[in-house]
Amino acid sequence: MNFLILNSLIILVTASCSIFQTKRISSDLNKEIQNVCLDSYGAGRIIINKHKYVFRFDTALSMKDHKWIMGLNFPIYGEEVFEFDWDNDGTLKYTASFEKRILQDKSGVDPEKLETFLKKWSELINEVIQLQYTKNYKAKYDWKLTSKHLEATSKVDASNTVKIVFQNKTSKGHFGRFDIVLQSNKHEDNFKLEMIVRECLEKTD
Repeated sequence: MNFLILNSLIILVTASCSIFQTKRISSDLNKEIQNVCLDSYGAGRIIINKHKYVFRFDTALSMKDHKWIMGLNFPIYGEEVFEFDWDNDGTLKYTASFEKRILQDKSGVDPEKLETFLKKWSELINEVIQLQYTKNYKAKYDWKLTSKHLEATSKVDASNTVKIVFQNKTSKGHFGRFDIVLQSNKHEDNFKLEMIVRECLEKTD
């Protein structure tokens, strides 16, 4: 196994299992959504049809430019980018530089399902942004809070549901991990993003 991949996996597992001293989550969505860190860096992986793409990442939010950008550094492929921007009317536009590479690398990946996953990824992060920054914003996803995690779900179609889960609330107050899953009615996680936040940065604007 490539040393960099192995090192990233060790970091991911270690961070999720031992570094975070987790805090309880309250039942106040407006309060807890502020603990989602949108300017950060860490490690993560994308799982597509059980094939894992491990990466390091850094993210940045610009409210002035209406843009959220995520740089992903893959050990084999190098740096890729996922970003989206939104208009005042709520229209979202996303770009994923690694989308074509995944379709080329893995035969059998449904292009429409991959596109749905990436689209929902941008919608879910945008939902968090709007809840954090827009007064009286009405959530489009169904949010649920427990003492251990914060999650939002939405029906994609008759066969699929998308979900985002925030957990491992650290001693510093931010969530240390979040996952985005596109799940079938058979509970098959064919598309999943897992991110471990190593450091939450100060907001840039």
